[in-house]
Amino acid sequence: GVFDGDGHAIRNLRIEAKNRDYLGLFQTILQGAEVRNLGVVDAYIEGLASLGALASRNEGRVLNCYSTGAVKGSKAGGLVGVNTGAIADSNSTAAVSDGDCGGGLVGTNDGTVSRCHSTGDVTGNGIVGGLAGISDGRIDACYCVAAVTDSGMGECIGGLVGQNCSTISFSYANTTVTS
Repeated sequence: GVFDGDGHAIRNLRIEAKNRDYLGLFQTILQGAEVRNLGVVDAYIEGLASLGALASRNEGRVLNCYSTGAVKGSKAGGLVGVNTGAIADSNSTAAVSDGDCGGGLVGTNDGTVSRCHSTGDVTGNGIVGGLAGISDGRIDACYCVAAVTDSGMGECIGGLVGQNCSTISFSYANTTVTS
């Protein structure tokens, strides 16, 4: 199905479950489903892994969505934790921290991210990036303006992507990277 926020925002979403995975406004946006025109404002999400203010996992499409606030945990993204679908025309200013794989927009990208940006600071202890922690998918026409800090082993740190195994085009980062 389609969830159209019609430009509205969910405010002050709080999910604190330090011993749980898959946390976000939506647990999973399934293949064939779409969430569009929705904001998640002043969210606080804290858990183990696969965390995002909008969705822990996206297998469908996310269009014209945004998030603000903070996300804490592994495989964490300011907007989506794990993306295997498509995210377009979306952004996040949410701060992402405490994980071994984190990104300002998505923690792990195995899908497509296009025309998106992130401006929230990212702090982690392994694989961290301003837009995505790990990308095995496609990133096109995206940017990041944030501080990226590795507080642990310094495995893979990047202003745009911590670890990239695929295609990035027409994208840039204007970040401070610290390890």
